[in-house]
Amino acid sequence: MANAVGVILAAGPSLRMKTDTPKPLHRVCGRPLLEYALDAAVESELSAAAVVIPAGAEAMVALVGERARVVAAGDTVAASITLALATLPEAEHLLVIPADLPQLRAHHLKSLLDCHIAQAANATLLVAGGVPTGVYALRREVALSLDSPAALDAVIASAATCNVADEPLIDVDTRADLARAEKALRREVIARLMDEG
Repeated sequence: MANAVGVILAAGPSLRMKTDTPKPLHRVCGRPLLEYALDAAVESELSAAAVVIPAGAEAMVALVGERARVVAAGDTVAASITLALATLPEAEHLLVIPADLPQLRAHHLKSLLDCHIAQAANATLLVAGGVPTGVYALRREVALSLDSPAALDAVIASAATCNVADEPLIDVDTRADLARAEKALRREVIARLMDEG
């Protein structure tokens, strides 16, 4: 996907987790949530990616390593996307990827970008199993216009949709969500191992 770059949003607080650990560092099947987003971005062959992290998140910097650029979060999501985009090479499209979807895979991102381009949309939301995921594809010009939370809200409200027939992706916001995601991913691993013989 040489015509697209990605921004992984990993700066959100983990208030509903009731812990000081940043949400992207919570583990599902032994791996931090952020690892799944990084894997999806790298395996989808984006030309580059940036991870937006909260201040003082050295553990996230180490986790990201050389796979993506690391950018300190702005005051708002819109500001964070703008800051991250400024560190990336020019590309026609931007994928905005939340770091709390451990079932997100490269094929989801590729399907989203293909759908986004085919629809010639300004913004496109990935919908999996009938449930919005919070993963967006944006035209570069649209991403560059995100100068306020209101601008981001307007883009989100007018986004086209890309529906994939997969199961809904679990958005991890609570410890109960972590447990559900763990169960779903274990089921995926077992099914894959059984298929492989």
